[in-house]
Amino acid sequence: MITLKNLEVSFKGQFVLNNISYQFKDQTFYLIQARNGSGKTTLLNAIVHLIPYNGEIEKSGSTDNYFYMPNDYQFDSSMSGRDYLTLFASFWQSSIDIEKVIKEIKLEKFIDKKVVTYSLGMRQLFVLALYIITDTNCWLIDELNNGLDKDNIQLLLNSLLQAKEQNKMVLFVTHQVESIIPMADVVIDLNGGNLDAGME
Repeated sequence: MITLKNLEVSFKGQFVLNNISYQFKDQTFYLIQARNGSGKTTLLNAIVHLIPYNGEIEKSGSTDNYFYMPNDYQFDSSMSGRDYLTLFASFWQSSIDIEKVIKEIKLEKFIDKKVVTYSLGMRQLFVLALYIITDTNCWLIDELNNGLDKDNIQLLLNSLLQAKEQNKMVLFVTHQVESIIPMADVVIDLNGGNLDAGME
């Protein structure tokens, strides 16, 4: 469970998140929709304490139960996709079969190449594999459907469906909502720095 109490984030005197109070419940898929530049990424960054904020953010359980891969994460230029999957599986003490994930997400052709050489679509699929391999109870996902073609969107949807079946909490933020809406238990609009839960 993630509880926000009077959460505020501002840049250069302008509020990006404005006095938000909300409770994200376990075992629920949240779709947070908003246009670009409206604070979607800022919200996730605040939840995992990557940026300063005012107010309170409370998360139940260990921090190891939450996984978030920022869009601007700088991958090590010397490491391949397989290197990263092995590293993340070890860090999160995951029992997930790496080779099975590679096949499920169709990473075979580029998993042994350096991650920094990946195209946007390849990188998005690889990041999806990182979410799966950590096997955490909560996924915080930022625009992972961006840059994917129809076939790869289906791979993403299949993995999100599995996450739902495993009773994970998912916070998926995006401005391209059409493909993700069928997965959502709760759809939230982020507008003017405020959250509006419009559909449950």
